[in-house]
Amino acid sequence: MKTTGNLGLKKPDGTDIVDINDLNGNMDILDTAVKAVQTHTTDTVKHITAAERTTWNAKANKSEVAVNRVVAKDVAIFEQGPSPQTIASFTPPSKGVYTVKTYIRVTQPTDNVQVALRYGDNPEIYNYTILAPTHLDAGDYSFVPVTFLAAAGKTIEVGALGSWTPNIVFVSAIITEEG
Repeated sequence: MKTTGNLGLKKPDGTDIVDINDLNGNMDILDTAVKAVQTHTTDTVKHITAAERTTWNAKANKSEVAVNRVVAKDVAIFEQGPSPQTIASFTPPSKGVYTVKTYIRVTQPTDNVQVALRYGDNPEIYNYTILAPTHLDAGDYSFVPVTFLAAAGKTIEVGALGSWTPNIVFVSAIITEEG
């Protein structure tokens, strides 16, 4: 009598007498194996390969390095003058790659919403327009990331201009060092 390669189920040959005990044994093996698969697919543990785990851990370790970070949440913008209102500011302690992420929330339609990034100190200040003056409808959210190499001691600042009316434009910004 032959057996299957994976579960060892008994396979009677054409000349073998079929034994009910062999069939019942095969059914018990199948029942146990199927139940194990059902249990595995319904558990809440995410199963990954060793290679996937290594890749995941490498990425997780990089994000842990990103300890230099500043967050500003939902700052109400009410200035339209020549200078943007500061949303977030950070001075890196060391040279590195930094990402600025900006979120915009508008409660009523408004015009001339702008967001800018300033980097450096006098006399070397660089301006980068994240969002040029534009009309935004109510409930409009924007996310615009900017990544660049920053020198130690050179200030990174996110600023915004918006509506004259308070509580219409809200800006959030995150400045993070990439590990």
